[in-house]
Amino acid sequence: MDLKNTKIAGMALALMMLIGALVVPASAEAAPADLTEQLTTEDGSTDLLGGGDHFFVRFGEDSAFGIVWGTEENPNNVYFVSIVARYLGVAQFYNNQGELLRANHSCKVYTMYAVKLDNVLEFNDLNQNGVLGYMRTYNEEANAYSDYISIEPIYKMASLKTAWNASEIIFTEDEDGKHWDFDLTASEIPYRAIRENADVDVGDGVLNEFKLSFHLDASAMHVDNASIPQWRVTVNHGPLGATWFTGLQRMENREVSGDVPRYQVKWDKEIVGWDFDANNTNPMLLVEFETILGNYIPPFVNAVLNELQYRLMLLATNQLGYMEMQSETGQVMLNQSTGGLPSAKEVASPRLSFGGEWSKVGRLEWVTNITVDGEPQQARAQVMAAYAFMIAAHNGMTFAGFASLCGITYAAGAAIVHDPTYSAESMVNVSYVLDDGDQAPFPFWLLMMAGVVVGAVLISALILARRQGSGSRSKDSYERPASEEKSEWSEYYEKK
Repeated sequence: MDLKNTKIAGMALALMMLIGALVVPASAEAAPADLTEQLTTEDGSTDLLGGGDHFFVRFGEDSAFGIVWGTEENPNNVYFVSIVARYLGVAQFYNNQGELLRANHSCKVYTMYAVKLDNVLEFNDLNQNGVLGYMRTYNEEANAYSDYISIEPIYKMASLKTAWNASEIIFTEDEDGKHWDFDLTASEIPYRAIRENADVDVGDGVLNEFKLSFHLDASAMHVDNASIPQWRVTVNHGPLGATWFTGLQRMENREVSGDVPRYQVKWDKEIVGWDFDANNTNPMLLVEFETILGNYIPPFVNAVLNELQYRLMLLATNQLGYMEMQSETGQVMLNQSTGGLPSAKEVASPRLSFGGEWSKVGRLEWVTNITVDGEPQQARAQVMAAYAFMIAAHNGMTFAGFASLCGITYAAGAAIVHDPTYSAESMVNVSYVLDDGDQAPFPFWLLMMAGVVVGAVLISALILARRQGSGSRSKDSYERPASEEKSEWSEYYEKK
């Protein structure tokens, strides 16, 4: 077993321990409308996502949300992590002769949605458009990003893989849910030159402080009379007993009941004491971050199709997941087929949404109004690439999806204040009424959590960029005309 596989196995075991410690047995009794009291937490040291410390909020077996960060003993980045079960619909399987093979199959996958805070870059905004057009090469031996390539000069960077000091976690509860407040602060972060003649000894030679103030809110409710898609799926029996997905047809939506945990963490960000290069004529900062959306299909989830064919079926329903953003020219959908964009794409509307056509996973949002040295300024966001990955996970299954490279830019100043929000929501413990009146609960697949952790390696930059010269997708492959905003509930499930 090589070093990378050893690391995956170790983190898989740690995640199984975490999930096992947080399991809340499902109750057979009718659920009350407000389930907030069933939310549980865990904090302390962890081996997850490279290790350090963590704080997680959990609802039952199918929903976890939290933050991982580095410590003095184990320097690391800050990760926002959500692992949820997504119920993607109900499938009726038929063969080519029209014979029913399996009725009322519950289409369910586990999805990891995460954001990693990576680096702070100083660049010269020569064209004064407020964004940085750049790419990064990939070092296969180090399994990490290497060089920055940019037309506009990038002077230096400060890595956020460092020690973070955590404040006491303050817990409160009210009619709106449970709330936790705490701070993470990284101090005296050294600069690293990117431009050959960049001066890293300018000022006191360090970023004095990068502070995150978290306000985490969580609640959970039981919902009835929601609906999810229903599909007629046609399969064909091939050689050696294999079954192939050949097509699907949309049917009438299925009425369901379920529990909806909602999580949101607002993180006020303060960047204090950046020392700008004297040769930088139009100085700006970019906070680089990475996102990941990956799916794990539990073993034995479907007795009709193998995993590959099952993924093809979900791809046809547009449910495997994508990242959605608004540009100046239209709505942009990034997924595993996007690759490197021809140039950095500016985000016109201050949000990135993650999920599938019907089952959304969550959002990363921010205000464009920021404060720089006490004066109002505007922040801009950009997306550079989205690359596919597929890694063997557990019991022959795979953890697969895509990861993107993004950034938010800020005007130069000694003190910058901004407040993005990371949120997640899902419907879990879903059940629907069969024609005979029986309840058909969706199965739990706790074992799959051992596989989902391979995303930790990906978030640490194993697959977010390819070698220099990666092919780019054409505009038409990822951009479509702008569409109307959906209602709040329809972003997750269609409610009757």
